[in-house]
Amino acid sequence: MSKMTIFVPSNFTVEEGSTVQMTRTEIIKKQVWNAQSCNVYKHNFKGSEHFEDCIIYTEDSPVEFVDKLESYITKGDRLL
Repeated sequence: MSKMTIFVPSNFTVEEGSTVQMTRTEIIKKQVWNAQSCNVYKHNFKGSEHFEDCIIYTEDSPVEFVDKLESYITKGDRLL
């Protein structure tokens, strides 16, 4: 069985109060025009999402993607 592949553009959004968990998930930088081979196009994260044993392709580097995701999720908990 092949892994689910997800494309996440660099301008993705995360709704307030959302949680995102990743287990055995590989994050790979990929250009948007190569996204046609992906099963899912994900531009918005909302609610409680769990990704397990899949590949996430993003326009950002893996480190940038995780940093953005974490900053969106923790933004509501920070004092500005």
